[in-house]
Amino acid sequence: MKERFKNQLNVTKLYIRSLKPETTPEILKEAFSQFGEVEYFSIREHKRDEKILKFGFIQFKTKEQADQAIQEAPSNEKILGISLVSPAYVKLAQAKHVRKKYLKI
Repeated sequence: MKERFKNQLNVTKLYIRSLKPETTPEILKEAFSQFGEVEYFSIREHKRDEKILKFGFIQFKTKEQADQAIQEAPSNEKILGISLVSPAYVKLAQAKHVRKKYLKI
């Protein structure tokens, strides 16, 4: 991996796609707090074809906590309880331009 991208990939913020409609920010935080100290959490909505799609962001205090969540959350019972898909979609949250550069490496 190119050296200049290492710091951009060393993040603690995660993106969670396909949340159930009834999932609140507090439920999201509670579900992910089992992996470590949650410093930031939010849920956003996007309307597409008369459907409201929910997704969220969780930020942990350390990279190790975020890494643990990425590894364990997709099949974790609490996380599956708030997700519309199985396994749950939990990935690093990255700006679009960073993702595109990373994929070209």
